[in-house]
Amino acid sequence: MKPGMTVSCVAHAAVLAWALMAISATPMEAPPVASLPVSFISEKDFSQLTKGVKNAPQLNVPDAKPLADKVDAEKSVDQLAPKVVDKPEITTDTSKPQA
Repeated sequence: MKPGMTVSCVAHAAVLAWALMAISATPMEAPPVASLPVSFISEKDFSQLTKGVKNAPQLNVPDAKPLADKVDAEKSVDQLAPKVVDKPEITTDTSKPQA
């Protein structure tokens, strides 16, 4: 018997024994978690909450700057490779069979 096989068998047996002992151990007790208060609202109340106020005052910001200082002109994309106009025709010799 090879020594590697013996070492492997002993190591696997030790790991399995440790796993069985760890599974049979008693679990630690965790303190109970405090619950959060929950309130239920109707669909009508929810839609009124999400709709917003119709007569809300408008914000007048006199020195509001646009996101971009100026808009640049569109740049054309240069073609990186020339298009192939004349493709050579691919022909195969089908008159004689290949052996």
